[in-house]
Amino acid sequence: KKLGRPEVLENGRLVRRAGGTLASFADSERLGTRRSILLVGVDDLKANPNFAPSLTREEALSLQRALGAGFEAKEFQQKLAELEAAHGRDSGKFKAERQKMALGVQSLVLPKYGFEGTA
Repeated sequence: KKLGRPEVLENGRLVRRAGGTLASFADSERLGTRRSILLVGVDDLKANPNFAPSLTREEALSLQRALGAGFEAKEFQQKLAELEAAHGRDSGKFKAERQKMALGVQSLVLPKYGFEGTA
């Protein structure tokens, strides 16, 4: 639904390896703690470019929290401080690299909410 492509729900099937074959998950079957599953029946998971995702208030707040957590992460803050120390906050180099760092966080979070994480 978040991709604006109903055919993904209609044609896509979640499967797992079972011996030398693939076995479908039942609709009622829980995925549990599985770290890896396969999706068959669709060529890609790209969003429909003409689709504008919509979020509920709770989803929007969750999105903000996820982005905030990424930006507040110790590693992100450490790299940001190193970048500022090396180039100064007002330099073009600092601003360009900070933007790349922000996109790194956004590229992980935004697709989970139906948005592209590439711009």
